[in-house]
Amino acid sequence: MNMFTVGTLVEEDFEKNRIRCALAAGNASTTLGFVVAGKAKPMTLLKGNELNTAKAKKLDLVLRRKSGDALLNEGKAI
Repeated sequence: MNMFTVGTLVEEDFEKNRIRCALAAGNASTTLGFVVAGKAKPMTLLKGNELNTAKAKKLDLVLRRKSGDALLNEGKAI
């Protein structure tokens, strides 16, 4: 539940063994991978931070919108 908080890193084109994701976010306890085909959807959940530290970047901002809204209307700086 606290995935997108301080200390979260993100990596594009994430690969780990046979797992390939368009985008992955990770912190000390978990790594969550997403597939992007139209909308981003969760694809995999791994224990621990499995991101490549050379490619991963710090997460600065999370945007969201309520279901039915056309535009992103809420943001939170991390």
